[in-house]
Amino acid sequence: MRSWLTVGLVAMVALTGCSKTPPVPVVVKGRVTQADGKPVANMIVTFTAREEGNKSSRPIAMLDAAGQYEVTCIPGKYTVSLAAIPVQAGGGSPAGGGDANVGKLPVAGDQKAIPIKYRDAESSPWEVTITTGQTEDVPVLKMN
Repeated sequence: MRSWLTVGLVAMVALTGCSKTPPVPVVVKGRVTQADGKPVANMIVTFTAREEGNKSSRPIAMLDAAGQYEVTCIPGKYTVSLAAIPVQAGGGSPAGGGDANVGKLPVAGDQKAIPIKYRDAESSPWEVTITTGQTEDVPVLKMN
């Protein structure tokens, strides 16, 4: 009986010691500007993971009027891209009121104002590395 108890305890310790602790998410703060320094506002910023360890992480945030965002990421390498915020046309119509534009998706921000290379993670030149810690300020992401 005593030997089975010892074997059980050794097995528990071995199995517990082999498990990995998941990475602690980091609060990331940053700002996006145009080439002239003016803020890029009312857009969506997306962090696309570039490493196997954080592939399940795809944080997104909205840019405020000052071009600032705050998002929570797992530490690792990311490519950052931008998109306009879609809104539904006719969203203000009262209940029961029909609208021929329902289902069409114009954008709140101007998608054309975003150069094509920043719209997709595969073409975006913005790459950031998030390290462990409580918060991290990303350098200003500037559209050229």
